[in-house]
Parts: sequence; C-alpha cells; structure tokens
Amino acid sequence: MNLRTALAASGGFFAGVLLIAILGGARPAGPPETVTVTTPGQTVTAELAPDPRPTDPGPDQGPTGEVELPSVVGERLDVARAVLEDRGLEVDTRGGGAFGIVDESNWVVTAQVPAVGTVEPGATVVLRVDRG
Repeated sequence: MNLRTALAASGGFFAGVLLIAILGGARPAGPPETVTVTTPGQTVTAELAPDPRPTDPGPDQGPTGEVELPSVVGERLDVARAVLEDRGLEVDTRGGGAFGIVDESNWVVTAQVPAVGTVEPGATVVLRVDRG
C-alpha cells in the first residue's frame, strides 16, 4: 500500500466516523437535514431522516414534558430524595442542625418548594428537614 492509498483510506475512515458521530443523536421530527463531510480527496453526503421513535413523555411527565411533582412532606429525607431523583429532579436540603445531615433516614421533610404540581425536568426542589 503506497502513501496515497493509505491517506485516501484514512480520509474515508475519518469521514465515516464523522458521519456516525453526527448521525448518532436523536433528531426532532421535521424535514430531513442534509450533512456533507469533506476530507482531502473525498466528499460524503447523507440525508438525516426524522427520528422515528415516538415522543411519549413517559409515565412521570405530562403532555408538555413537565414532571409531576408529588408531595414528599412527612417522608424520611432518604425516601423523599429517591422519589424526586427518580423523576429526574434535583434536591436541595435546608436544615440539619449544627452537624449537618449525616444519616438522611434520621430526618423528616417538613416543607417543600415548589409544592405539589408540575415542574420542568431537572428542576430543583428545596426540602426543609427536621429530626425525625
């Protein structure tokens, strides 16, 4: 294999890797897009089709993609954190006394902000805790 053949082969390989990287993500429904990757001595063009997967928001999300936020007041902190994190939400705790929160199962949620309803995916829920 001479140098020119080796460079052409590596350029083709590189173009293929770029196309795979570009095509790898999910695409919203809509008109197809065209992607062109050019390397020395080779041009590759591909048409990206819309993502055929359904856009069902899932069991914990409403029709707008928002996440249902349940009340976790009265729950142990470890249980409340698991419920909220399983829904893709961030948890910020307030309280904990002089030594902070060492064992979450010893603390009970006394208040939450925002309250029950729907929130954007990834939203932060602030939990106020007290000794259980």
